[in-house]
Amino acid sequence: MKKFHREMIHGYYSRYYSPSNIVITAAGNLNHERLVDLAREHFEDLRVSGALPPAQVPVPHARLVFKNKVSLEQTHLYMGVPAYPFPHELRFACYVLNTVLGGGMSSRLFQNIREKQGLAYSVYSDLSMYRDTGCMAIYAGTSIESAGKVVECIIKELREIKENLVPAEELRRAKDHLKGSFMLGLESTSSRMGNLVRQELYFQRFFSING
Repeated sequence: MKKFHREMIHGYYSRYYSPSNIVITAAGNLNHERLVDLAREHFEDLRVSGALPPAQVPVPHARLVFKNKVSLEQTHLYMGVPAYPFPHELRFACYVLNTVLGGGMSSRLFQNIREKQGLAYSVYSDLSMYRDTGCMAIYAGTSIESAGKVVECIIKELREIKENLVPAEELRRAKDHLKGSFMLGLESTSSRMGNLVRQELYFQRFFSING
């Protein structure tokens, strides 16, 4: 933290926060002309640089990190593997995989580790995708005594989904869950704005809900 100071933040802002690198999106009951006027009022004076941050794709490396806190009665586990970046054509397969593995109460991790064996208070997988990389992480909150068994079970589920095809009915349920979650996720104006700006940044086009 000693090397992190105000000049670094200001320098980064000055280099990369320019009109050519900014996308403004809005959703809801608005007037387009008024929105354009507001954007011009607040952003017109930004210096035009056109520079982009250096493209440095993160290189993952396997390691173990342990942090002990005496006051905690639980063990919190995170296991992560690389995933595709957001613009990749296989992103949809990643979303389905995440749903099958640990994306809800009917997922394999939840059913096999929490419901059937009672080994974890909470267990799920989460998919994060970015411009140049991605990560699928599995979380489990369990007791100290059950931590080793939970890790074994997670690895078992990963091997199972790697070595054997997902049954058609399970695949259908996962896809239906994703469709429903996506539709419900667009009910707020903030989520609609996020969806619009992601499409513009990553694809330079708009995808309707109907495809």
